[in-house]
Amino acid sequence: MDTDQDSTVVTTHVAKLEKMVRIRLDYSSQFRTIRHIRITGDFFMHPEDSIDDLEVGLLGAELKRDALRQRISLALAGTRCFGFDVESLTGAILNAGGGEP
Repeated sequence: MDTDQDSTVVTTHVAKLEKMVRIRLDYSSQFRTIRHIRITGDFFMHPEDSIDDLEVGLLGAELKRDALRQRISLALAGTRCFGFDVESLTGAILNAGGGEP
């Protein structure tokens, strides 16, 4: 019997420079790991396809501050972000997942 449950949430977070970051997060409630994530908003990234790499890089990540910070930093290496930084994105994802346990 599978006791793991999925949770899906959509949240909006105002990040650095008053830019909106919207997180659609599907995660395992039992293991608190990301199963699917979609990050949208009025921010900019260069190169533009870096958002895809970021979302893929977060799959399977634990909803813990240090784990997310490390995954985000790795995925965004060499990327210029305008409107959010690693810390604000980490906070937005944690908020979407209900905060840290």
